[in-house]
Amino acid sequence: MVVRRNPSSLPESERQVRDASRARRDSEKSALRATIVAAAADVFLEKGVEDFSMRQVAARIGYSATTIYHHFLNKEDLLDAVLDVAFSAFEQAILDAVQTEPDLSRRMGALGKAYVRFGVAHPVHYQLMYLRRPSWGAGDAPRAACTAERNSYMMLYDGVCKAIENGWLPAAEPQALTDWMWATVHGLVMLGITEFRDDPARLEAAMTLFDLPTHPHDPPPSGS
Repeated sequence: MVVRRNPSSLPESERQVRDASRARRDSEKSALRATIVAAAADVFLEKGVEDFSMRQVAARIGYSATTIYHHFLNKEDLLDAVLDVAFSAFEQAILDAVQTEPDLSRRMGALGKAYVRFGVAHPVHYQLMYLRRPSWGAGDAPRAACTAERNSYMMLYDGVCKAIENGWLPAAEPQALTDWMWATVHGLVMLGITEFRDDPARLEAAMTLFDLPTHPHDPPPSGS
């Protein structure tokens, strides 16, 4: 019969060893999970959802497929995690750009540049987020990815509303103007990772338009 000792009765030295060992295992598990997610993004971009498999991800990182299943239930769960990471990092990049721009009238420009630079710097994730998202992601939205995607859009929408209110942008229907600006930054990302890939100066030149001085416009009439 094995007698288990109460953890609280362990000597301090043994508790420290136990806690250090647990922390190391948790760190190794987190690192492996991150490696799996990164490899899954690459495989998905290459193969698409139909040909994507856990076995391919495992082969990419030199582990067995069984190891992948210790961390993720199935390929949908794994691709959910890829989208979670991508959208969360995307949201944070935009938030940082907006919060560090002291001039309120230039925050929309800062947001636009941050959007484009994130997409160009992370083409695999960006294409997975917006171009090759699997069909199962269109209905029941992925966990953190759903919230982060909605938040990034609302940051753009709220900025547009404030800019219209202060006369920094012309009076227009806020959602229509937000969608137009979204199409603009999305188009710049796609040019940055295709046509302008070997000519980054051209992309940077296009993005200088985000820095143009704002010209006051008449705010929309009250009640409109």
